[in-house]
Amino acid sequence: MTGTTTTSELELAIGEAQQIYPEIWRHLDEARGLLAERGEDVSLFDQLRRHERLELGVTGVDVTEQMDAFGRTQQVKTATFNAGGYQRARAAIQSLMTAMPEVDWAAVAREEDRQIKAAGSLHAGKWLGMAKTAGIAAVLAVCAVVTYRLIWNVGEDDSPRRRPAKALSPQDRKAMEAVNREWNERAARIDQLRSRIGLCDRDDLQELARLLREDRQLTAASKLETEPCVPQRPPCTDVREATADRLAAELGYVRDPQWTMQCEGVVLLRDGKVVQGLAIAIAARSKGDVLVEMRGVTSADGTRNVVPFSPSPLGAAMTGVADLDHDGSDEIVFVSPESLVISRIQPAGFADIEGPEVRRGCSADVNIEADFRRDRKGRQQVLVLTVPVGQKGRACLEPGRHYFTLQGDELVESE
Repeated sequence: MTGTTTTSELELAIGEAQQIYPEIWRHLDEARGLLAERGEDVSLFDQLRRHERLELGVTGVDVTEQMDAFGRTQQVKTATFNAGGYQRARAAIQSLMTAMPEVDWAAVAREEDRQIKAAGSLHAGKWLGMAKTAGIAAVLAVCAVVTYRLIWNVGEDDSPRRRPAKALSPQDRKAMEAVNREWNERAARIDQLRSRIGLCDRDDLQELARLLREDRQLTAASKLETEPCVPQRPPCTDVREATADRLAAELGYVRDPQWTMQCEGVVLLRDGKVVQGLAIAIAARSKGDVLVEMRGVTSADGTRNVVPFSPSPLGAAMTGVADLDHDGSDEIVFVSPESLVISRIQPAGFADIEGPEVRRGCSADVNIEADFRRDRKGRQQVLVLTVPVGQKGRACLEPGRHYFTLQGDELVESE
């Protein structure tokens, strides 16, 4: 749906489209169920239905400010209607009609049109209002309701007054199946590219934006093209146990009550490409009954090691990960009662950088936070040491919050 209208008219159209679109598919689903009970072939409908999981009449609403020739600003609201879903609903209706050749659909359409024009009931008035604001969707909704109504009567009245309607020709059915294959292939490719969006690969992003536009997901495509891509750290949850089992077996550790494993998703920049992985810190007992503390990095699925395991900083726990030098690769933060260590992740191992020394009698809370100081946008992370009020001592940091970034091989306090 394209064109210009007033804000109130657009909001009315959006509201009605969002209400009517799920109703279309509800009626079609009920019709499909009844046809299936009769033993009719509804496979083509089922293929089309798989694409309508969210059932949204409007797939995106954007509000922007524009300046006219006189320097005045005005708000412009843009709505993207689900044109692809409308096309699929039309095809779905046709597939159900084809399963009912005994119905004179032309006569049904004429009668329904007569009832709507008469507008003699609240129900007819509802569809008439929709026709005024979203024309073509109204016709589709009426077809869906008619299909639903007629299903109840099919099989109950086999009188000759019902003459067969023309079924889909082999050519038409072949064309519909070709369109459906195209939708299936595009949807599968969109899902595949979305699963890799955290890698911020330029070619993938361009292809995904193009496919979203072809699928009429214009708002999503526009955001993909205009907003910066932020690499995403993979989750540990789904692979944690399998990864722990594999590492315990490979490293020769015992998974008993003394076993602990910390896991954090990381992103690394290798040869200009984003690589996802899992930073792992293990404290465990070896089969020789020796307590060990080890760290390493595995692939995002936990099935292989991408950075070899080596001893962790003594007595330190993995507190978090962050890109503290803003080079596109994460570092790991280890904290113990007396030390703060930043581990830079390298292909062959780790390079440790000592943080501010924590002297006896001094303390501070350590956190990784998005940086919003002085109008910063929070796109970069900093290491924050919060020193409690009242702490004294020449060797201690001043009470308050202290912000640190990594510059070269040194952790430096920043303003």
